[in-house]
Amino acid sequence: MAPPLNDFFPEENAPAAFDVVLRGYDREQVDILMADIQAARDPAPDEAPAAPAVTAEEALRRLAALDVVMRGYDRRQVAQLVERFAAGRPH
Repeated sequence: MAPPLNDFFPEENAPAAFDVVLRGYDREQVDILMADIQAARDPAPDEAPAAPAVTAEEALRRLAALDVVMRGYDRRQVAQLVERFAAGRPH
């Protein structure tokens, strides 16, 4: 079972955990999106960013473009996390 939504990005910066369902978002695509969101949310203090931070608009655009596949991540859980991230980011 996935952790509650308020625990998706705990203080230890652990990656997000999603349930795997029969028809969900492509896991590799979601993992890449979550890594980009994590980097935008918690940039490394000693390193210059390799790419510009993910904006709210870009995160929502990428969410809408995710492929739905067999045995993918739960779409509701992924969407809630991305929408919560976007709500706190500039467009």
